[in-house]
Amino acid sequence: ADMFEAHAETIISALLEAVIDQIEPVMSLNKLEGDAAFFFCEDDGNGSKADAIIAAMERANQAFKEKASELVFVQACGCDPCLQSKNLRLKIVAHKGEFAIKKIRQFEEIAGEAVILVHRLLKNSLKSNEYWLLTDAFAEDVSAKDLTDFSKIIEDVDSFGKLPLNVL
Repeated sequence: ADMFEAHAETIISALLEAVIDQIEPVMSLNKLEGDAAFFFCEDDGNGSKADAIIAAMERANQAFKEKASELVFVQACGCDPCLQSKNLRLKIVAHKGEFAIKKIRQFEEIAGEAVILVHRLLKNSLKSNEYWLLTDAFAEDVSAKDLTDFSKIIEDVDSFGKLPLNVL
């Protein structure tokens, strides 16, 4: 069981680090929640931030796939995490909204309705294990060419009601 845990931990850590390396120049890592990384940034007001975030998402997706195929010990190992790792995929949710930063000891917590919404969006009805999900608030800042492959959906989000979203 120890090897099982160690391999699961190693795989998730390696994949998260690959993603963080690509997103951190554009956004700040706020915290890790299990196998999820939560990033945020201030709006610099020049409107190009959303495109920079989309570009970082593309790089992160590429880095995730490359890292997953590089984890050599995984191919040789028969433990469940290693066998399952080839099925791991990246899900990204992006939203633009107001948030507050609360400092508690050495930790910075981001708080507010927008933060709650992002967490709720991860509990969605999408049947795919790999997707990008953008709220309209975020998507309206993204240039049209970056949105061409997205589909419009309506998702019933707990305590937020029916929201129009953009999914890829």
